Amino acid sequence: MRACTSAGRLRLLCAAALAAPIAACAHAAAPGPTADRFPCPLVEGRVPPVPEADCFDLQGHRGARGLAPENTIAGFAAALAAGVTTLEMDVRLTRDGVPVVFHDPRPGPDLVRIGGAWVGEGEPAVEATGHAAIRRWDVGRLRPGSRAAAAFPDQRPADGAGVPTLGEVFAAMRAANVRFNVETKVPAGADRDAVERQVRAVLDAARRHGVLDRLALQSFDWRALRIAERLAPRVPRGCLTLESGWSPPRLAGPGPVEGLDPATHALPAHRQAAAAGCTAWLPHVGDLAAGEIAEARALGLGVIPWGVEDRRVAARLVRAGIDGLITDRPDRMREALVAAGVLPPEPATDPGE
Repeated sequence: MRACTSAGRLRLLCAAALAAPIAACAHAAAPGPTADRFPCPLVEGRVPPVPEADCFDLQGHRGARGLAPENTIAGFAAALAAGVTTLEMDVRLTRDGVPVVFHDPRPGPDLVRIGGAWVGEGEPAVEATGHAAIRRWDVGRLRPGSRAAAAFPDQRPADGAGVPTLGEVFAAMRAANVRFNVETKVPAGADRDAVERQVRAVLDAARRHGVLDRLALQSFDWRALRIAERLAPRVPRGCLTLESGWSPPRLAGPGPVEGLDPATHALPAHRQAAAAGCTAWLPHVGDLAAGEIAEARALGLGVIPWGVEDRRVAARLVRAGIDGLITDRPDRMREALVAAGVLPPEPATDPGE
């Protein structure tokens, strides 16, 4: 491993970074917002300090859904075993205001069983369902023969795995050498008050479990990020964007955001993210051009694409200067990142070690 240095903006972790505290290197990137730089905030406790400029963030998407059921304790444990630096997850609020870790708007027949039977279509939304009812959901395996099961053939079932609360995830994983990137999810058409309730619930859970200094927030609804900036300005904020890959092409994100000049919506996505006050830009990998990475970094943004599953693509993006990536298969991506010299060979420890 090369020594930790800011020369040439190397983003290398020292080999000892996952085992013992190390001194922070000089920050070589362009000045950023007042929040800790996403994705490598300086933290204390069991997680050793990480240099802000010289780090690479391997995030396990929904835990590691290519390996284990998504957004479950089993999935987050699999991600840790694969050596992620950040656990990425989705949060929704139940009808009674409990933040639960679940991606989809409602339970679907490819993912959720109740009493051993797969649910049907058209079930009530998470936000219309009480937490006690959600406790009965079994999300420990994908329905055999479904498109989802075909997409993740190596996913190991964990029958009986339920939908955890955000607090349960923090409690189970806080002893590990890992950070938390939480995506806020609200129903289409949700008003600003609903968005703020969710942001407050996430921040409250992080404070209660002592992991606020390891928390980052991301969202396609940038209102959440503006609210988070007001409520917890030191928490990193990631602007998620999607310009292609779905039909019709669209830029998912800004919409009406208070304080954001409507003219900003005509700018490229990374410039919109900077104007919105985000500390990182999280584009879909299919939308990301090499030149945009340098431009985004010059604006003070970290660049962390999501949907990165091809090791050759990952290596190319590393050379172009990304700060991290979000993947369903952190085991495969970690191998590629170790080969590229941006992660040390030893993975992070499991909870409790």
